[in-house]
Amino acid sequence: MLNVNPANAKVIYDKTTRMLSVAQREFLRVYRPFGEQEKVHRCKAREILIYGGKRAGKSVCATAEFTSRVLGLPIVLPDGSKIEPKFPVSSVENPLTYWIIGLDMRHIGKTIYRLLFARGMRNSIRVIRDKETGKWRIFNVNNPSDVERFDESRLAGPAIPPRYIEKDSFVWESVKAREFRSLRLVNGAMIYAFPSTGDHPGMGDAVDGIWINEDIAKPDHLAEWQDRLIDRNGWLIWDAYPQMHNHAIVEMHDRAESQKDDPDPDIVSFQLISTDNPFASKEGRERGIRRMGDEEAVARRSRGDMLRGNYLMYSFVPSMHLLRKGAQYDDEDIKNRVRYTLESVYTQNGRMPEGWARYLVIDPSHTRTAVLSGVIPPLEYNGVSIGKRLIIEWDFVAKRFTPDMLAEALLPLVRGFEYTSFIIDKNQGRQHTVGSDGRAVVQVYADAFSRFGIISRRTRSGFEYGTNDTAYRRNVVREMLSAVDGGVPMLLFCDQATYETQREFNRYVKKILKVNGVDEVIDEPSNPRTCDCMQALEYLCAHVKPEIETGDVYRHDSAHEATLPPWVQKFLDETDPNKHKRGSIHLGPGLAT
Repeated sequence: MLNVNPANAKVIYDKTTRMLSVAQREFLRVYRPFGEQEKVHRCKAREILIYGGKRAGKSVCATAEFTSRVLGLPIVLPDGSKIEPKFPVSSVENPLTYWIIGLDMRHIGKTIYRLLFARGMRNSIRVIRDKETGKWRIFNVNNPSDVERFDESRLAGPAIPPRYIEKDSFVWESVKAREFRSLRLVNGAMIYAFPSTGDHPGMGDAVDGIWINEDIAKPDHLAEWQDRLIDRNGWLIWDAYPQMHNHAIVEMHDRAESQKDDPDPDIVSFQLISTDNPFASKEGRERGIRRMGDEEAVARRSRGDMLRGNYLMYSFVPSMHLLRKGAQYDDEDIKNRVRYTLESVYTQNGRMPEGWARYLVIDPSHTRTAVLSGVIPPLEYNGVSIGKRLIIEWDFVAKRFTPDMLAEALLPLVRGFEYTSFIIDKNQGRQHTVGSDGRAVVQVYADAFSRFGIISRRTRSGFEYGTNDTAYRRNVVREMLSAVDGGVPMLLFCDQATYETQREFNRYVKKILKVNGVDEVIDEPSNPRTCDCMQALEYLCAHVKPEIETGDVYRHDSAHEATLPPWVQKFLDETDPNKHKRGSIHLGPGLAT
């Protein structure tokens, strides 16, 4: 029989109890996700974007998810059920590598170290024993009972407690400032911290997981960081308050939006709203919202909305610039005969009439090629003065299509319609592609169009070059969007056939540079290569606007044939304020072939 000194037994018991109590207070043991946070932890996508307002719980959620993946510990839900790690966990026999990206070394010391290694995330998270269960849980400032028992609360333990860290493994940039470069965990995992301010993105070995916390100084580095994940099929988490000068976060959000209907998306975004955070002080939050004043400030700081209105390249207003298919009119509601006529034609045919002048523009790319079909209506149609207009009839975006694949896909869209000209991006068109016998890109596309019998009146299967003057192109688009004649803009879009173009209007943002802490807006796009429809639109508008202005537009005789349904034609006849002039002949540029 083992004899144990009672005094020693009590010391051992007390020490064990204290250690157990400390372990029970560790962050990941008391953390319970709420609302969108739970969706983050359930998500199996390899890229996750967590954005939202101030005090919305973004960084806490990202810290929990990162810690769970690195330590191999589950996320415990409020009902006690668990979400086990979804990705491989490091082991001594299979050590994994993780990167953490912060704005600069100061951010790594003040924020990253605090989130991962400081007790209570430096007084951000406290715990208290629940009155009913006796177990430790997060202290809630909105719970009067918790507030009364504040003296009983303690700081939560670190997200990564010391027992998980290999002794003396921290490599410091500055010990005093807690700016660390790397550390090793007892499970073999290596964690490296990189500032985003470096001249070069982190280079080297393959990486198993990356966590980006808040803003980054050089958004273009994101692509290189993502490339580091390819070999190990790794994952990426980014939590941030949206900064509109940071085009990388905007592009990630847009990628997530484009995949939101996919059953197995590569990337998913989650918006956390500060008013949904049950642990944020309601009194402080309400006071903050009152201080914000206008709705835009609330949307930005409380909800973390992607507010791009002040930074968009173009002012696109759907109610103004879209022609609606299937639009319904009552007699008394028809105030704009031009819009009514164009929408009636669009509704009846699903396209603009065959005889109207057409132009096709291509912005070629080996990854994403945009094609737009533009239509110029006659100045007068069925007795209605249409005026000078350009209508984008449809768009088509091809992802990783060869020229032959693109020509084959376009054939059903262009068959039966005569095009005046084909237009192509001059910069891309002049480049020479690998494996095309030294031919320029423009010739490769021309040959593909020729093989599929796609021809235009002016260029046959070839192309005219769009202008390289980017400032001129953008000014033309702005002029055409804003030029309103008879209540209808000069530039219009068929609503149900231009979804990609409409989407790009809302993501085509100006470049924003941070200069001495102040955002400086530059009148050029921050993301041109992700907005190919916008590039194609610019080339098209700059190319055809002079022809629209001069009336030098080729049309078939069929452009003047009445194609409206009888009831529409009857209504137009009855409501035409100039019907006494009907029967007269209008002679003018652009109306004769």
